[in-house]
Amino acid sequence: MQTLNQCDTNYSKNVLNFNSTLSVAGSSEALPPQAVLASQVRTLQQQLEEANAKIRELADLADTDPLLGLINRRAFTRELIRTIAEVGRYGLEAHLAYVDLNGLKPVNDSFGHAAGDAVLCHLAHTLSQLIRDSDTMGRLGGDEFGIILTHTDPHAAVAAMERLSRGLEKVPLLWQGHQLPVSFAWGVFELRPGQKVEQVLQEADRAMYDHKQNLKAGIRH
Repeated sequence: MQTLNQCDTNYSKNVLNFNSTLSVAGSSEALPPQAVLASQVRTLQQQLEEANAKIRELADLADTDPLLGLINRRAFTRELIRTIAEVGRYGLEAHLAYVDLNGLKPVNDSFGHAAGDAVLCHLAHTLSQLIRDSDTMGRLGGDEFGIILTHTDPHAAVAAMERLSRGLEKVPLLWQGHQLPVSFAWGVFELRPGQKVEQVLQEADRAMYDHKQNLKAGIRH
């Protein structure tokens, strides 16, 4: 057990050690404790801001398709869940459009995968420029994409996709002297309260498949 004298000695040593940490480099004068604490707080705040910025950067990378710059399936699913919730809570009218790029495999086979990547980028860039700010586009995987169309009734959703299809046709893609075909099949499905994401994706995918079959049969709509 420490004696009173030992406690006094230890206290004096601790005070000396603390004061030594408050000394300015190259100066014999000690900074006030408040100034040192304020400096430490500023340093910690800066480190926290840098850490938060890094977290945001990593979160963005985790949500972004590296080739196209669109949000990936993970992030798109999160947006779809949020939109379905708003449909139920606020009565928002919204549709999911399922987009499937036509003819990617023949392009890859004839011109190589770099050309196929160029076609994907062309589609993604063009459609993302044509959709409204209130809409959300993401890559679901491979040559498939999703677009959340908000504030749209069924007629407006179909009209929006027809407008996107015509808009893409007006922007040809040239690749090493070749004009590559870029078009897509699409299907839309109305979002309703309580729907599950996988159910919505399956229904929109089924509508897209029907549209693709119609295109093959020469039926435009």
